Parts: sequence; structure tokens; C-alpha cells
Amino acid sequence: MDPEEMVFHAGQGEEASAGSPHYDNVAASILGGLAVVSYGSRLRVGRAPLRALFAVITPMNPVPPGKTGVMRRVLPRSVSLEAHVRNSSRAAGIVAAAFRGDLSLLGELMSMDEIVEPRRSPYVPCYQEVRRAAIEAGALGFSLSGAGPSMIALIGPDDLEEEGLEVLEAMKKACSCCERPLARLARVASGAAILG
Repeated sequence: MDPEEMVFHAGQGEEASAGSPHYDNVAASILGGLAVVSYGSRLRVGRAPLRALFAVITPMNPVPPGKTGVMRRVLPRSVSLEAHVRNSSRAAGIVAAAFRGDLSLLGELMSMDEIVEPRRSPYVPCYQEVRRAAIEAGALGFSLSGAGPSMIALIGPDDLEEEGLEVLEAMKKACSCCERPLARLARVASGAAILG
């Protein structure tokens, strides 16, 4: 089965269990690296190699049920052509930066969304405080992870564990909105093992 078929069927499984297919999620699980998904006349998937370390924190534990639906409803129904062009160029830049191994550029671009993140971040407890703490502690970039409430900071190459722990600790201290946020370092996975 080719990668598009695997991602399509995994997305159908997600739709059966969660209500809608998130091809970007299942593509990342299957392919590893930085998964790229495009929709047109058919589903297309690709993978940009990426070796990076991230600090991830989730302030709400447990995450409220139905949060993806809520976070979809806060998004604008239309955006200006200018904002769309800027965000699209940043997305393309992220893929190019991953292929070049330019984590500084990747971090800069992942921090600049002007369509989705400004609408969703007010619903994430401690978002501004955690973002500020991560950047001040040395993170290269910061963003919501998916629909949130998880937040993700790019540390740099995947061997910078000491620096990653410093950023993670700063994020935890800034997350004063809850007693025990889930927090950990994460490396980019290599993808699912295909048994045949």
C-alpha cells in the first residue's frame, strides 16, 4: 500500500472513532519527520526530514472533551488575501527550512501564524506567559500544537537535552494556571513500522 493509501485509511479510522479525519495527524504518525498533507483531486502526502527537540506542555489535564470542535468554531470563516498569502508563504518556508535543516528559520516561521493562533490562543490558559517564558529561555520558536491546549517550543537539534530541560522548566513555572501541567521533551519520530 502506498503512503497516500495508508494515510487515507488511517484517516477514515480516525473519523470513525473521533468524528472527523485529521490526515495531518495520521500522516505524521505513519511517515514520521515533518509530514506534509495536501488536498486536491486526491490526498497527497510527503515527508520532510527533521531532527529537532521540542518542549511540549499541556496546561489542562484532562483536556476538555470536544475541544477540537470548539477550537474550529472560533476560526474566521474568511480571511484577507494578504493574510492568506503571508501564512501560505510561511508554511512553505517551514517545509523548506526542514529540508535545509535550518531550525532557526523554522522556529521563526512557526511563531508567526496570523490566522489561526490569534483566534485560538485566548482559549488556552497561560498562553502568553508560557510563550514569553519559552522564548526568554532560549526557544527558537513557539506555537500552539494543533487545536491546543498543548503548546510547543522548538529547542533546536535533537541532542540539546540540557537546553531543552531549561526551556521546559521555564514553561512549567510560567504555567501558573494549573497545578500539574503535562510537560515533556519530544523528538521527531521516524514513523510507524510497517509489518508485511
